[in-house]
Amino acid sequence: MTKLHEHIESSQAPHDLPDAVVLYLTAWRNDETFETIQHPTWSTLTQKIIDEQDTIGWDLLLEGCISKSWQGTIARYLISLNSKKTPLRWVSALIRKLWEVSWDMWDDRNQALHQEGENEKLKGILELNRKIAFEKELGIDALMFSDEKALFSKDTEIIQNMPLQHKEAWLDKVEKARLSCTFRNQSFMPSER
Repeated sequence: MTKLHEHIESSQAPHDLPDAVVLYLTAWRNDETFETIQHPTWSTLTQKIIDEQDTIGWDLLLEGCISKSWQGTIARYLISLNSKKTPLRWVSALIRKLWEVSWDMWDDRNQALHQEGENEKLKGILELNRKIAFEKELGIDALMFSDEKALFSKDTEIIQNMPLQHKEAWLDKVEKARLSCTFRNQSFMPSER
């Protein structure tokens, strides 16, 4: 959205149009209703564009389908600036930028989805976090030594936010402490005959 904001801002548009467009696109992306958007006082040109685009939909804007009012409204604005830029060229550049933004969003989503190494790493981290939460829920064993009990002094969230190697080391220590407790327990318990 930053690139789109910069493009509109640098393209001789009404000063409040970039903020308005990004605000509405962000609301659309977050599935917010447009009634909840706090309108700053926008110029009448910007408000006209926003109202017209709101009618046809913000998802269509990202596909390059802009309302008819864009070109006429921008034409009036460019004339007021005595600009030599044509409204058709301005709108064409906007549509190209919108396609670039859509492509970047699609490409980013696909890379995240299909980067198996990263996804596998993320799955491994999630599994470690699940094991940490499980161990913390089990809690301290009565036969643990004080240094073993100290492993449980940190909050679960703090442990889960540690670097990967520290998480693995913590789990390894806890598993060894539980194993030691099992051996200690067996040595104190009389054997059955």
